[in-house]
Amino acid sequence: MGGLSAPGFKLIHYLRFFTYPVLAALLAPLALVVTARVSRMRAAPVLVILVVFVIGLGGAVISRLGFAWVQPESFLAEEIAKDPPRRSRWPTRWRARTGRRREPSIRFS
Repeated sequence: MGGLSAPGFKLIHYLRFFTYPVLAALLAPLALVVTARVSRMRAAPVLVILVVFVIGLGGAVISRLGFAWVQPESFLAEEIAKDPPRRSRWPTRWRARTGRRREPSIRFS
């Protein structure tokens, strides 16, 4: 079966997904210590964190204003309505391969 459900793919996905947070958690304290040593101010790391927080809030405000101005609309519902419903070919392939009908995994009785 393989493909996207293979354990190797999942491992690679987890490594790619969690690389940034792990590296950020390791490198952020280093940047704050360097800032404190270079500036010789005890409050310098706190000021750096505040500046980063204000920049993040500014980015969030700009993105909200941009979405309010552009007002994007999803086209997916329209495209799904254009596409006629069709039966899945999966049961047909299952019967051709195994020679029998697939039993439902959940029975409501």
